[in-house]
Amino acid sequence: MRRSAILIFALFLLAMILLIPSIPLEIRKGLAVLTFAAVLWITEAIPLAITSLSIPVLAVLLGILDVKAAFSSFAHPIIFLFFGGFALATALTKYGLDKFLAFKIVSVSKGSLFGTAILLFAATAFISMWISNTSTTAMMLPLALGIAGTVSADSRLKTFLLLGIAYSASVGGIGTLVGSPPNGITAANLGMEFTDWLKTGLPAVFILFPLLFLILYLYFRPDLKRKVTIENFTIEMTKERIGVLLVFLITVTLWLFSKKVAAFIGVHKYFDAVIAVFAVILLFA
Repeated sequence: MRRSAILIFALFLLAMILLIPSIPLEIRKGLAVLTFAAVLWITEAIPLAITSLSIPVLAVLLGILDVKAAFSSFAHPIIFLFFGGFALATALTKYGLDKFLAFKIVSVSKGSLFGTAILLFAATAFISMWISNTSTTAMMLPLALGIAGTVSADSRLKTFLLLGIAYSASVGGIGTLVGSPPNGITAANLGMEFTDWLKTGLPAVFILFPLLFLILYLYFRPDLKRKVTIENFTIEMTKERIGVLLVFLITVTLWLFSKKVAAFIGVHKYFDAVIAVFAVILLFA
């Protein structure tokens, strides 16, 4: 409660300084950012490093600097895109929301092993769009092994499920700019934004995903006519979990509409990195 009150107070001061008519606008902007950061540094309402990262974000949003200049003292903006993606992934994993999401998707199959396999691979691909391929695979493999164990799986079915998880994670990682580090590096060199990458990445996922399922099925010929029992996985939706979900949804929405939002506030490049750092700030707020 105290932390929230301090954050609101800092934002109030920032707004009030921006509204002082007797001071030139550019000076008001700089003074507002300085006051906001000073309040949070003195009170330590949020970690000092996060307060430091809020300064370039505010500088961009207020039109003081462009994104590259604002982050130049830290690192290239694309690094902060990775940073935000990793922070979101860590938050989802910490509160078990990744497993909860995977279970909810897989449980739709209602016991059909064929449907479970497709949904398991689809869930892996979807989660891998936002979390690293390695982390997604590590999370989903135990679920695949558990499913295989409930139907007394032979080696062909087990291999089919495990390789399907691995390949689905790789395919899903192509879908978004934050799905895999090479995506961000390539996009930075090509000058692509989040939505630009989606136009190429998502079609690739939709083409490759059914192909990987078909190839694996034809090669291993697993018996997918059996029924499977999926162990129930429930979590209490605490305010922390709800908060993380909201931050995730807000971040994804901003990434999807980043071009329009960036144009509205007058930012020309690397706005996706600003959104990523903004997400990190929200997670600590």
